[in-house]
Amino acid sequence: MLTDKEKSDLCLGCLKCCTLLRIPYAGDVSRESVSFYSARGMKFVEVMEGGRRRIYLTFEHKCPQLTNLGCKIYPVRPRSCRLFDGSKDWQVRDACLWNK
Repeated sequence: MLTDKEKSDLCLGCLKCCTLLRIPYAGDVSRESVSFYSARGMKFVEVMEGGRRRIYLTFEHKCPQLTNLGCKIYPVRPRSCRLFDGSKDWQVRDACLWNK
């Protein structure tokens, strides 16, 4: 089991979750929508969550709080960032240092 300090150090060494965004997508995934979003650097990802098929738009986006030294608000970061567990997240699981 990792300590909070160890988790913090690993997070600051990876930052993958700070550079990727995903948005639930409820529209039709047509050739036109794939072309439209692909031209803007986004891609569709289909995953099974709790036995349900879900579709997300994913794209690279650097968090405005992220600096070359890491998260500038890490000690007071939002709750969603505090609760995020990259070892369980399908989008960053392979890159997350918690898994190594």
